[in-house]
Amino acid sequence: MLTASPSRPTDPDRSASEAGAGAVLAYMPALDGLRGLAVAAVLAFHTGHFSGGFLGVDLFFVLSGFLITSLLMAEWRATGTIDLRRFWARRARRLLPALFVVLAAVVAYAAVLAAPDELAAIRGDVLATLGYVANWEHIVGSTGEASPFAVLSPLEHTWSLAIEEQFYLVWPLLVTAVLALAAGPSRCLLGVVAVLGAGSALVMAVLSDPSDPARAQFGTDTRALPILAGAGLALVLHRWGPLRSPRARRDVIAGLAAAAALAAAWIVAFGTDDGLYRGGFVLFALAAVIVVAAAAQPEQGPLGRALSFAPLRALGLISYGLYLWHWPVYVVLSASRTGLDGWALNGLRVGVSLALAVASYHVVERPVRSGALRGRGAWVAALASVGAIVAGTLVATSGRGEP
Repeated sequence: MLTASPSRPTDPDRSASEAGAGAVLAYMPALDGLRGLAVAAVLAFHTGHFSGGFLGVDLFFVLSGFLITSLLMAEWRATGTIDLRRFWARRARRLLPALFVVLAAVVAYAAVLAAPDELAAIRGDVLATLGYVANWEHIVGSTGEASPFAVLSPLEHTWSLAIEEQFYLVWPLLVTAVLALAAGPSRCLLGVVAVLGAGSALVMAVLSDPSDPARAQFGTDTRALPILAGAGLALVLHRWGPLRSPRARRDVIAGLAAAAALAAAWIVAFGTDDGLYRGGFVLFALAAVIVVAAAAQPEQGPLGRALSFAPLRALGLISYGLYLWHWPVYVVLSASRTGLDGWALNGLRVGVSLALAVASYHVVERPVRSGALRGRGAWVAALASVGAIVAGTLVATSGRGEP
């Protein structure tokens, strides 16, 4: 995005032309590699490895804040305005089709395989996921368990999608207002990011409760910091341009040290550590910003070349579908259903998740981004999908389980 020359936006948007007339967003393969690492960390965490792999979500947050803000600033620089309706339409085209397919699969699971005591959770999670409020549903439904990552349903992981979508809704409005009204708008936006980010870190620390971390873990306000940190990086690069040189010794050392810090956090951190909520998430977000800054440069340094490794880039391209599919697959392919355990079970789960993600990318995501279902047909298809998913959910979860 923008002067930072971010990646061919595998999550935000694919084509440069979609950013606005005249906006050019060069492809930076290292950012796809980062996305691949982030989703790999989450998958490893959910297979019982990398106790801090859940922090891969925070890397996604930083990338999303960076990429979306870069797109907005690139459009403003190229056209003098931001077309909010077009922005939100692009977001819907990028996110909804693959999500609808996963939700339909979860509804089928509820109708055929789910145990009666799973149905109430599935019903609530499907509806909350459709409304992109799953994070707040998790907070309201918290049982006070020590871990915020307890398994409730195949849609337990959609809390992070909700936070990002809430950001996609509110942040463009704020950016547009500041750009239209403020003198020195990019500087003003940086001030807004700093104030909101500091507030988010403070609220997380105040609300941290080791006996029930759900509020601090899932709140939009408490988890806004990494997204805002990425947005701040985009604004810095918009205002002052790329780093001096990704090959400068100081910049190389900073990028590699930050990458090592991310890896160490994925390996040793625990979701129940109170220190995470009292500064740990802040430090992780800052390290992630340094890594993204090092990766999003026109001229690649050592870190950028490492992150451009072809398998990582390929994983990054399918990361959205992989994140959507992996947890439902893990829930459905349980040890009791498969008769497997250990590496055999995890290998099956990961393999099926990858296959579904590849299919999602080639059959659903890419065709829609390339022009399928445009105009009125897209709205009709979206409304019909929502109606069918809601009706199917109510039918599949009725008559069994808790109301």
